[in-house]
Amino acid sequence: MEPTPAAPAKKRSTFTIIAVIVVAILSLCCCIPGIIDIMLPSINQTIGLTNANSGPFPIIFGSVCIGAAVVLWIILLIVLLVRRQKK
Repeated sequence: MEPTPAAPAKKRSTFTIIAVIVVAILSLCCCIPGIIDIMLPSINQTIGLTNANSGPFPIIFGSVCIGAAVVLWIILLIVLLVRRQKK
């Protein structure tokens, strides 16, 4: 009796792996300044350094940075879905 051949393992696309790594790094670089900008005024008030109502940049800057990080992941998902449908 011959053994049943195992199904070949699915190989992950090199493009997918590289794209996920690049987007993760870019979104991290976008997210960190945004979070710092949003959190800095409350941290400064908590430790008593200043009574300022804003960080080094306007509060919209932090929101835009975090939004850019989310948009990068959405674009990556769309690209991966389009590539998957073409196969």
